[in-house]
Amino acid sequence: MSTTKTTKTSWKKAAVHEGVTLPSGTVVSIKLPNLGLMLKTGQIPNTLIDAAVTAQNTVGSESPEITREMIEGQWDFASFLVSKTVVEPAITQEEVEEIPAEDVEMLVEFATRQRDIDAVFRHISGLDQLESFRQFRSLASGAAGLED
Repeated sequence: MSTTKTTKTSWKKAAVHEGVTLPSGTVVSIKLPNLGLMLKTGQIPNTLIDAAVTAQNTVGSESPEITREMIEGQWDFASFLVSKTVVEPAITQEEVEEIPAEDVEMLVEFATRQRDIDAVFRHISGLDQLESFRQFRSLASGAAGLED
């Protein structure tokens, strides 16, 4: 166990994950949004809250009745999340439609904590470099794509 102490400044700086590779090969820097805080402080519009709740309620259900409004609401929520998640290059919610769909999907998975490994199998915060993480994930020390 490391005894190195972390400063508040370095801890806050660690929130930005640099060098995240998306399915298109694009490399971005991201910061995972604090969805609970955003909800509490009113940063998420009510219409997007409804879309997010609907999306969560349909996950794993036997036969959800998907409507046009649900799909449109999910897109609005996804574009909102992606615009809040990507730090570099900064993008607006309107620009998300220009991004490849598979990249948008991966970024939403990061933002909603469904994924922590990028398209080239690197942990978004670099944990793949720690031996204890590699053992936990059953990764050989020379696993292709994980070594720089």
